[in-house]
Amino acid sequence: FKTALTSSSQLPLRTLNQRGFRLVYTDTLEPIKFFGTSSVIFKITDGTNYFALKCFTTQLYNRWEYLQKVQEKLQSLSKDWIVPFEIYTNELEVEDASKKIQYCNIVLMPWIEGERLSDLVKKYCTSIKSQGKREELTASFTTLIHNQFNQLFSHGDITPENIIVTPSGKMILIDHDSFTFENWEYTTG
Repeated sequence: FKTALTSSSQLPLRTLNQRGFRLVYTDTLEPIKFFGTSSVIFKITDGTNYFALKCFTTQLYNRWEYLQKVQEKLQSLSKDWIVPFEIYTNELEVEDASKKIQYCNIVLMPWIEGERLSDLVKKYCTSIKSQGKREELTASFTTLIHNQFNQLFSHGDITPENIIVTPSGKMILIDHDSFTFENWEYTTG
């Protein structure tokens, strides 16, 4: 992804190019990005709003069909504690190691401002003075899990890295790769 996603010019997108998406950079002029087990997520903007652009670095059988099914199920839930997403196939132009241009599928989501739960746990578990913050995190996490059970679905990969805590303390689930729903037998592999 380096060739396609390191310039400050407009991102090389096929159908979304009219929105003028650009990468968002750190103070040291590095693109803001996060690496997952099988993907990289870039923070991008259209000049007004921020988004997360997820590119998969490994291929899995049925991944896109699976994500389309998850997207359909989540749209029917419309809960604000799950980040919504859109799938775009053959959207992002990238250059492979042999300099051949390919088009990759992407997942586009609203950017959720906040911190990963894993970072907050490290931050607040080091001081006795942080007891109140730990209690707030525990209460928010309990609410998040309770909401999930009431909807008869499982995130499938609840880890502190897959939960964003907003500045208001609300927890939002990210990473849709392992969702399962009641009476639903659909997997990637």
